[in-house]
Amino acid sequence: MKRKLWKLVIPALLVIALIGYTAISAQGEFVQASYEIELQKPGAELEDARYLRDGNLLLVGGSESECFGVLTDTASQSAQPLWEISGGFRGLSVLPDRVILACETARYQDGVVQKQIKLFSYGSSDFSQLGKTTVLRGLSDLSSGAFAAASDGTVYLLKGSEPNMLYTTEDVAESSEEKIQSLVPFCDLEEPISELVAAPSNGGVYLVSQSGGLWRVNADEVAAFSGDPVGDGLRMLDSELAVDEAGTVYRVSEEDLTVERLYASQSQGAACLYQNGILADFDSRLLLLGADGSVLGQLTLEKRNPAFLFADGGMVYGVSDSNAGIRVEYTNGVTDQVTVEEFTEESNAFLANPLPGVYPLSEGSPESWTVSLNPELLNSGRGDPAVTVRNKATGETAAWTLDNGLELEGSFFSFPAPEPLEAGNYQVKLSNLCTSGGLPASCVYTVAFTDDTSGSTDSSGTGSSSSSNPSSSGEDSRLITSQVYSIDEKTRVMTGIEPGSTLTQIKANLQYDGELVVRNFEGTRVSTGGVGTGTTFTLLRDGVPCDQVALLIYGDLNGDGNVNQKDVSVLVEHEFYHESRAVLKGLFLEAADINHDGTYSFEDLDLLYKSIYSFGAPDDKR
Repeated sequence: MKRKLWKLVIPALLVIALIGYTAISAQGEFVQASYEIELQKPGAELEDARYLRDGNLLLVGGSESECFGVLTDTASQSAQPLWEISGGFRGLSVLPDRVILACETARYQDGVVQKQIKLFSYGSSDFSQLGKTTVLRGLSDLSSGAFAAASDGTVYLLKGSEPNMLYTTEDVAESSEEKIQSLVPFCDLEEPISELVAAPSNGGVYLVSQSGGLWRVNADEVAAFSGDPVGDGLRMLDSELAVDEAGTVYRVSEEDLTVERLYASQSQGAACLYQNGILADFDSRLLLLGADGSVLGQLTLEKRNPAFLFADGGMVYGVSDSNAGIRVEYTNGVTDQVTVEEFTEESNAFLANPLPGVYPLSEGSPESWTVSLNPELLNSGRGDPAVTVRNKATGETAAWTLDNGLELEGSFFSFPAPEPLEAGNYQVKLSNLCTSGGLPASCVYTVAFTDDTSGSTDSSGTGSSSSSNPSSSGEDSRLITSQVYSIDEKTRVMTGIEPGSTLTQIKANLQYDGELVVRNFEGTRVSTGGVGTGTTFTLLRDGVPCDQVALLIYGDLNGDGNVNQKDVSVLVEHEFYHESRAVLKGLFLEAADINHDGTYSFEDLDLLYKSIYSFGAPDDKR
């Protein structure tokens, strides 16, 4: 196929639109720029992108009926068309001396339109076509991830009709314009193959089975890796690191053929190696992660969620779809200054004991203070969490880490109360956390103690009592209590509720003095109807939170308050996938402990299933 001239391509396919920005500091140190390659054909979009060298990127785009290649130079923000093919893109392998492109085309023969797969080879220096176009006989359809080429030019393919079989090719005939190749079985993996992966760093080809197994394709065999399963959409960042489309990062050891799951970056697969870490996209912010997943730095791109990320030296390149075409960004602005999202008591992201509020000093405080994170919003982070408690009046600060006084169990933190406890405002900050989306986060709240015992600072404001005030029975009037349900003094988790109970029924069995605010597990305020696992009851006195309890119904795994087949489905999903991703977390994982032995196991699934189909709810009382 002959390359088309630039002047012929412009009206048909694409133009360069310099609609981005360029910023260079006066010292010539900071660079941040972007530009767009505007596509002129309906339905055309970015299919693949590869970094070549010296700021040059190979972009592949098109639609189901057309495929084009563009070489763009970021230094000059220019673009050079490389090929335009009447056929849908199916795969790309970039080798040291060539680029091999797989496309699905159609031909009209004997009154019938027939699909066929063609391979095109282009030189990696001038991108002129090498040799003849290859037609693969016996293969009319090729899915994404079903093609890869090794550094020696050997092509490997998958057929959808034979998911266990890996194929290579051999020459059978040729014409003046085309070479015909047929598929030759290479090996039978004896289990379905999900995709093929080419590693540009070492020119190797790997295959991923549907069960998550990783295999390396050698010259005459395939070798299996042991260790952790990998996810779909795997990309090799180098010969030792890989990332899947969900953003999970793996260490791949060629020496002993093992795979180790390092951490989930939440990057949706857009990641690259950058100096001393891995740069991964987190919803418009690029975070630089260390080998242990700790956040080392960050960078911001104008375009949210780039589809591809590359780095060369200190420069970072992002490629993504835009409204009109393909957007290219590049910057060297990686900084060790990391923006941390701060959550306060109003966020419903955590539950503290004592709760934020004002307390008489004469009543003291618990020996250990606790913070329980809402796993839907926060988790314990990538680095080492730490707690600081500062007395705002005196400026004295106490700090605890996991090596010194801070204890962590799941999403539940405990640490010593300040000693000596004095009148004043204590600011508590739990740092080195991350959001459910993977961004750095912390939570901050204030607990105040006053030595005024006259009652003027009592949060009730009036000093009056009601029939539901537990102080008459010797209980702390600032707490929610119950003679029917069990409320853990440390975690403030309430159990013993029958599945299907309504909010009215539950409130009738609680004793409290003040206003009770009820929110479901999603944080939405509710006033009627059924409530379930994850629901919180917050006690307010003159608008100040005094106590909060969280509801846990054993067997209710979706928060609707009932125990039925839906919960069995959730637990089945957790049983099959909990090793690779967290289906159940926090209170919902505790609610799966049907036999109350302190941990989830398959026995809990069996008990839940039997309890439902024998028309009996799981025992909700310890």
